[in-house]
Amino acid sequence: HERAGDLVAYAWEQVHEGALLLELLRAEPFAAYPYEIYAAFAGYGLRHEGFEALARPLTATRAWAHTEQHANRQLGLVNSERRVGVVTHTDAGGVLSRTWLGGLSEPWMFEGPSGYALTHTVFHLTDWGRMPDRVPEKIDGYLRTWLPAWADGCLESGQWDLTGELLAVAGSLPGPAPVELLDAVWPVLADVQHPTGCVPETGVPVQDPAPDPYPFIDCYHSTLVTAFAAALSLRSLRGNGERGETGGAAPGRERRTA
Repeated sequence: HERAGDLVAYAWEQVHEGALLLELLRAEPFAAYPYEIYAAFAGYGLRHEGFEALARPLTATRAWAHTEQHANRQLGLVNSERRVGVVTHTDAGGVLSRTWLGGLSEPWMFEGPSGYALTHTVFHLTDWGRMPDRVPEKIDGYLRTWLPAWADGCLESGQWDLTGELLAVAGSLPGPAPVELLDAVWPVLADVQHPTGCVPETGVPVQDPAPDPYPFIDCYHSTLVTAFAAALSLRSLRGNGERGETGGAAPGRERRTA
């Protein structure tokens, strides 16, 4: 926790304690990404008065509410609004129903793009695993049924980054940890990991003992995802007792739509 806190503090320093995000919001007032980045800090209590003063009227506009996005991306914006503590521009349940996952799509239609859409739907829905009880029962059952097959396919095709994201999804589910899935997948991913700790995004792992066996662009995301999935898996295996530390009521208010 101390190391994670140090990383958050460093990142906040790098965006000039929110001033850089305010510049980005001024330059692109209806772009979602400055708000979503800011929301990540706001969830930790790091605030910038000027950013929120500008964001408040922008997020109340009709244009903001009708920004055209894929459904899983819109869920990300709803989650950001929750973190900042404002009324969400739409109902998360209605958005969820329009996602690949929310529609309980035919599991054999799973492939790369739909896989990443699925994982990020869960991340945004649960606030990156903090709120597993937000996963509806039908979706929980669907994921518990099909995650093993999808993960097996990713392992077979060397999709290590997507494998890590699926493990993170497994660790974000309510209730008992899917132990059989974790036991089957984690040893394989551990074998792929380089002794330095990095994990390649895809392909055959290299055996080079050099300290930088992969270009940064080919391993940074998969390495972060592996660490993220490991933290969620450990919490899941330890039971729901620890979830209270990061769970509870999220900030913000949900706007309900008919």
